Amino acid sequence: MKIYVYVMILLLACLSCRYRSKKESELRKAIGSELTLSMIDQVEYQDSMVMFQEIKDKYDFLLVVYLRDGCAPCYDEFLEWHGRIEKFKKHNNFSVLFIINGFTYQEFLQDIPGKMNFKSDYYIFMDPDFSFLDNNNKLPRWIVYKSLLIDCDSKIRMVGAPFLNENMGKMFVNLLEYNCD
Repeated sequence: MKIYVYVMILLLACLSCRYRSKKESELRKAIGSELTLSMIDQVEYQDSMVMFQEIKDKYDFLLVVYLRDGCAPCYDEFLEWHGRIEKFKKHNNFSVLFIINGFTYQEFLQDIPGKMNFKSDYYIFMDPDFSFLDNNNKLPRWIVYKSLLIDCDSKIRMVGAPFLNENMGKMFVNLLEYNCD
């Protein structure tokens, strides 16, 4: 009986080291996969429209942040991104692309107290018909909602905001050291 218990403990120890949670498996699968952005022709930048290809040509990396109009926490997240990403601005090979499920940027801003005329230093794509989610339906929603760092080939390199903690910040900065040239 003792030997049976030892064998079971050893077997459990070996299996538990190999077992990955569902989220960990999904995350590993997402890293290196391509994010589809073909639905984006133009994006808003302050008071003008810019061709998305120009942005892709200008930056080696884009942080893609998906938000929804009518989602109270999304408004706070939008403002948090503007405040906290600034510490990484010395790296000039990335920018932020906010993909907002809603009709217009002005309608989105209406629900943020005191920010009706807020000028974003980052790019905005309004997605009224869920085309971003539809075209990236193989990615679990929890991953899409975490923000994604993509490279010049639209490959996902990191999931999550670089300002969440020190380790995420270091990983982000290390990834920015690679060029797409």
